[in-house]
Parts: sequence; C-alpha cells; structure tokens
Amino acid sequence: MLNGSLLPLRVQSCSWYHSAGVTKTATPAPASHGDDFNDLVNESAGREAHPLTIPDLMETYEDSQRDEQALLLSGQFLQKELPVRMAKIVKDMQKLPFIVGMNPYVKLVYTQYCRSFESLVRFPAITSLPLEREYTILLDRLVEEHKDVIPLLSKGMIECAKHISPATIKEFLDTKIHDRIGIRVLAEQHIALHSERREGYAGIINTKLNPRQLILGVSQGVQVSSPPLNPFLCVPPSHHGRFNYVCVARISAL
Repeated sequence: MLNGSLLPLRVQSCSWYHSAGVTKTATPAPASHGDDFNDLVNESAGREAHPLTIPDLMETYEDSQRDEQALLLSGQFLQKELPVRMAKIVKDMQKLPFIVGMNPYVKLVYTQYCRSFESLVRFPAITSLPLEREYTILLDRLVEEHKDVIPLLSKGMIECAKHISPATIKEFLDTKIHDRIGIRVLAEQHIALHSERREGYAGIINTKLNPRQLILGVSQGVQVSSPPLNPFLCVPPSHHGRFNYVCVARISAL
C-alpha cells in the first residue's frame, strides 16, 4: 500500500460515495428491532440497493493505492450495501412455496444467506482501519463459504420441478445469479484493495481484456476436455480491441 501522503485522496469528488450516504464520518450499523431476525431482514430489504459501475470500482481501487482512508470509506459503503442485497435474497427465498423451501439443498442455501446476512448486519460500525481489516476478513470467509450456492440451488430447484413451473424456476435462478454476481463483485473488489497490484488489473477488473485471446483460450480449454469438443470459431486475426472487464477468480462466490 502506498503512503497516503504521496497524493491527495480524491474521494471527496466521488459522487457515488456521497449519493450512497457515505461520508468520512462513521457509518452506523443497521439498527436492531428487538433482536428479531425478521425485523432486521425487512428493514434492510426495504432499502434501495445502490448500483455501481466499473468506473466507480476502478476509482475506488486507485484511491486505495494513494490513501488508506479509501479503504475505510469502501468498508463503510459495503456495510450499508451488502445487508440490503443479502436481505432481498432472503426475502425472495421466503416467498418460495413451502414444499420448495423445505428441499434440503434450497434450505441449505437459505440458511447460508441468513447466517451471512446476520454476520454482516451485526458487525460493529466500521470506524477505524483495524475494524475495516476485520470486516475484510469476514467478507473473504463469506465468499469462500458461498462458493457452491448456485449449484446447490439449481439442484434443489430441479428436484422440485413437479411443484413449480419451469418458467418460474428459470426466472428465480436467473434473478438469483444476477443478485449473487452483484454481491460477489462488490465483496471481491474490496478484498482486492488489500492485495498487491497486478499488471493490467485494478483489483478484480482486467483493464486490458482482449476478447480474441479470451475466446481462443476458452476454445483451447474445451478441446482438451473430456469428452473433447471442437467448436467452430471465426475470430478475425486483426481484432485486438481491449476493454475493462470484471474478472473474478472464484466463479461461484457468494
């Protein structure tokens, strides 16, 4: 991590921090209503999730390389944002038909999200860098614990096919995959703020992704798979365009 005195931190001009209600003051943890879990879920799920763009995530990464204060602000933002997104998933799973929710795989995933939500919502307000580091350790653990969420949920929904329509299954899984990706990207980008910088990356964002190289790499991989596949590809040899792209190592995280 570079010394914060080298360059001034630019987060004061970062509109997405302020529109999300994050300032340099401490962000309080969500209030508890009599320690009732459902109250906590309802309170968080009733809030609006704050969408971020790749430029937003890249700006946070660059700020973190100049001043550790950006780590604190990022942690405070996630402390407000992740419980909202987790709670919405919990609420959606609570709306499933009872017989579907009792499927062992679906129930396991639901329990995982409930436990993760409670871990996040009850974490102390992030007021210092040591607390931010503890929060990052928590995020890293949760990412690892959720690595099999989608395969488990898919298996459970398939087993419940006679109790729920294919269209409903597709819509539910598509929505959950989208929700999970959003949580995963936010968590892993924050975790990456603590890692050494890699050439061509801003955290988990590949800043020089070449589509042609990616397509050819995947093609070579499936050709040596078992059983081998031989896809027909037509990729112009002169196509060397590059763009920013989120590249998450743990594909099934969160």
